[in-house]
Amino acid sequence: MFETADDLLVTMVGLCRNARNDVAADYAQLKRVELALARGRMQQSFNLLGDLKERIGDVDEIDLSPRGLKHWEATIEWRHIEAADRSVLLTRIYLVMGQVLAGIGRYGDALTVLERGLAHAEGAAPDLARRTAPHIGLARVAALLEYGDLDAAERTLASFVTDAPDNLAPAIHTRQLELSGKLDMLRGRLGSAARNFEGVVRFCDQKGFGRAGAAAALNLAHALVLFNRVGEALWLAEKAGVRAAMLGDRGLEMRAATVASLALARRRSPVMAASLALSVKDMVQGRQSRGSDIRRPARSPVLLPVSQADNFLSFFEDRALEFQWVLASDPEDAKARLGLMKDTFSSTDSRLIHIQLGVLDGHLALVHRDFAAAESYFGRAAERLSALSLKPELWQVQHLRAHCLTQLGKLSEAARLAESAERLLLDISGSLVGGDRDTYLLNKATMEEAYIASQIEELVREEAQSAQASYLGRLRHRIRTARRLHRLMEHIDAYKLGRAGRQLAAETEVPLQGRRPSMLRRLLVSRRDRALLSYLVLPDRVFVMWSGFMTIGFAVSPVTRIDLRERVRNWHQRMRGERVGPARDIGMADDDPLVEEPSDEQLIGDLGEALQLDTALAALPKRVSGLVVIPDDALHGVPFAALSHEERYLVEKFALSIGYATWPSVKKRARRKLGLVVGVSKGFGRLQDLPQVPAESHAVADRLGSWGLEIRPFIDDEDASKASMLDVFQEAAIAHFACHGTFEPDQPDQSGLELMPRMGRDGRLTLHDLARVRLDNCQHVTLSSCWSADNFIIPGRWIVSLPETLWRSGAASTLGSLWPVDDDFAVAFVSRFYAEMKRLPRDAALREAQLASLSGELGRRGIPAIFWAGFRVCGEPGRLRL
Repeated sequence: MFETADDLLVTMVGLCRNARNDVAADYAQLKRVELALARGRMQQSFNLLGDLKERIGDVDEIDLSPRGLKHWEATIEWRHIEAADRSVLLTRIYLVMGQVLAGIGRYGDALTVLERGLAHAEGAAPDLARRTAPHIGLARVAALLEYGDLDAAERTLASFVTDAPDNLAPAIHTRQLELSGKLDMLRGRLGSAARNFEGVVRFCDQKGFGRAGAAAALNLAHALVLFNRVGEALWLAEKAGVRAAMLGDRGLEMRAATVASLALARRRSPVMAASLALSVKDMVQGRQSRGSDIRRPARSPVLLPVSQADNFLSFFEDRALEFQWVLASDPEDAKARLGLMKDTFSSTDSRLIHIQLGVLDGHLALVHRDFAAAESYFGRAAERLSALSLKPELWQVQHLRAHCLTQLGKLSEAARLAESAERLLLDISGSLVGGDRDTYLLNKATMEEAYIASQIEELVREEAQSAQASYLGRLRHRIRTARRLHRLMEHIDAYKLGRAGRQLAAETEVPLQGRRPSMLRRLLVSRRDRALLSYLVLPDRVFVMWSGFMTIGFAVSPVTRIDLRERVRNWHQRMRGERVGPARDIGMADDDPLVEEPSDEQLIGDLGEALQLDTALAALPKRVSGLVVIPDDALHGVPFAALSHEERYLVEKFALSIGYATWPSVKKRARRKLGLVVGVSKGFGRLQDLPQVPAESHAVADRLGSWGLEIRPFIDDEDASKASMLDVFQEAAIAHFACHGTFEPDQPDQSGLELMPRMGRDGRLTLHDLARVRLDNCQHVTLSSCWSADNFIIPGRWIVSLPETLWRSGAASTLGSLWPVDDDFAVAFVSRFYAEMKRLPRDAALREAQLASLSGELGRRGIPAIFWAGFRVCGEPGRLRL
């Protein structure tokens, strides 16, 4: 209640002046200065100090050295008053002078002033002066932190006596937590930082401190933006903005709007993306590429003026973040803003700010492709950051510097620096646990991704040059672009397979078979009626590649990894349907019922736009009827069959399958015609009974037997062992599992299929088990259980899934489900799939089963997409080779 508090203090000043009590009047005036500082009104603070000029002199003319301060104390009017009152006034004025000086970035002077004030507050000073000491001490910690002397700041903060919050002044308790959080952030102790900021928010909410709670929420929101927890940051910023508006605090309201803008900007892509559609036929005929317009990302949000309600460093950090987002869309505007920032902040003696100004110079040089200058800026900044042990900032600078060195051809030096950066990132993320660690790592680019991004930029640049060339020049450029794209596809294949190899402790790898194909062989060997659509989700863009018979091309979508994940998550929240019967769940029996809402069309459209779906499909020949999709990151969770194309489901035009490499391995014919059928209908604990599993299992066994396979059934066979099933599995040509599935978030390699639920993990066929079996004879595996085609992203963005693990172990293909499998519907769907698979390729058989669901052949007409769209064939899409 600032206005009321200030009115009371103004009244107190007037009454005391009338009573000739100058000591009390000056004390109240200094409290008004504190109030102005708390509101971020720096000019008002100066003006209020100026009102004391008659007794203390001109503040601007004070010599702020230790000797100068002693001389000043001997000349001011307060020298005539009693010693006790004099100590109270001096401690208070040194506190506000130190805060004012820190607020304008003069940290050295602020520290000298605060040190002098602390000397007056200690010892034989009266109680009111001594009670000022903790506030002066915390102001010193803040000044040391913002100056860049973090070691001294930590030592000083540690010297404070820790007491129960209820026994401390609230401002002292909250300030201790805030400063601890900021030190933790700078040092890279992210988990501890989040806990401290959350503690401030919780304490303020408990005590009903409206403005302090809003300010604390903004500090937490700012940290959450850096942690990539954008949704929570937005919620906190909006809540703080509402509270600030109710309090009539315009400065705090503007800061809330700024933090919200920063959170929104975190979702946006800073790349200049190009949407291209190239084909060999177009090259030969010299046509302009379809969709070759440059797609600029939406302009960064306009950030509101920021008040200095927090501190000078936060004021700078907000301006620096604004510069970085403006740099993405308008480098010239960003350059002008950087010039203004230097005018505003270059006079400070803060080492942190001067280092960051150098880093921003490096960013500007980088966007103008002056890699030598950028590397020089980043190199100098890295030395200073390393000396201060500022790990998060050091990681970013090392990463950027390694990129510059790569562009300059200094590959060995770049590799060493990249390795050091990755170790540092793991050290930083080690302070977080579980989902927080995964979320923090989400948008952190690896050096491999930086290299791929640089190759994408070369592709875009090549296409831009092609548009300015002659007819023959365009042809040469396009052939070069196609070759570069072919090499990049090979590189991405190796990158993804190498990344997958680190998922589990697998003893074997699944390499690309044979020699790497030439671009011409890639174009000629591909089937005429099937094309490949491959995705790579980078931190700041989505890269889309397609290839087929005499067709190759790419597009770049300016959608960030964070934004894409949010779109996928939002779509899943909408794509819900009723469960008719028990679900073959993966240990999530208490999930909310799934209900399909009609308002998911816009979400589907947003996903399709982010994936450049229309651009890619328009570039493919009309004869293409089958698509092999190679997803990445959150796209592993997208049911492509339910995406919209030309106002229809994608599956209504294409047979779809999920692949793992742009040049697939060739599966040999099965050497032994053996079929494995496993059905477990008995539940245990929270796993329900599955009454339809026996019927489904016997029907599948009969179907496979009619194909001439020798059937080994394990249907509710409680005497069977996991080892005996694995022995048969390794010899089987086709395997069918109908049972519950279980996912263990903390140990993804222990997730798997519940073969004997009562035995716990001993009765579970885990990912770890499957990574060690050899399935060279296996043509196909059906996993008729919940979430069996789902993918789990673990730290480092490695993807864990049953289908990919089976593929790496040798299985040609897998049918699984992204979602819970309805027990009643599964019987009809799986039966239709097997009936069609005898005469059709696997992807076409799945399409027929999905279309039958839509047409009502498997029950009621128009079965919701939640039932059928989650089923997917992963691996080889062609016919069985029995």
